[in-house]
Amino acid sequence: MNEQGPPPPPEPTWTERQIARAAKPEPMKERDYAHMIRAHDEPTIATDPLTGTKVAARLSPEAASYLGFLRACPAPRMAREAAGVSSGSVANWRRGIEGFAALEREAIEDAKDTLLASAYNRAVHGVLKPVFQLGNLVGYEREYSDKLMEVLLKGMLKEFKPEPPKAEGSTTNIVIMDPAAIGDVVRRLSPTSQPKQAQVIEIAAPHSEGTLPPKIDPPVR
Repeated sequence: MNEQGPPPPPEPTWTERQIARAAKPEPMKERDYAHMIRAHDEPTIATDPLTGTKVAARLSPEAASYLGFLRACPAPRMAREAAGVSSGSVANWRRGIEGFAALEREAIEDAKDTLLASAYNRAVHGVLKPVFQLGNLVGYEREYSDKLMEVLLKGMLKEFKPEPPKAEGSTTNIVIMDPAAIGDVVRRLSPTSQPKQAQVIEIAAPHSEGTLPPKIDPPVR
């Protein structure tokens, strides 16, 4: 009896291949940064033949490695530890190489894009999960994330953005200068009809001096 082995997994989608490629830490290559940075370290300076400006001929292998890890994970501390460099070295690169800080920001933005692509892939294309039967691998199925789909829709399409919370009614304090109008105001702003508009009524006699009379609450009906 010939036993067949487990079925091979389906080929990864284009999005999955790009995500895997972007998430793999690779040192920053010279073609990616030569046009962006200016260096003050003379041994690394070259002249751009088109503009005549001084540009960095190359980053040190440590700096290029650090930026590569930062592209894969936007956590500077983890990137430094993975590249084997100290925070002092990174600080020196920022001071000594004009434009290095911009490269750091670009690397972090690249990592954020990878995160967004991963969320999109799980929501739209799904991720493969093995299917077992009686302990044997019999195939694969794609699992999708409705929650990620909801988050992406709310974040990227204005039609799906949640409405801002409505402001709750506030209490209004009213000062009545004409005591003869007390009854009419109390009737119009009764708490039974509009409880959030009139809670306290302050009464002051016309042309009175000193402090106002004490507050009185509207009658309860």
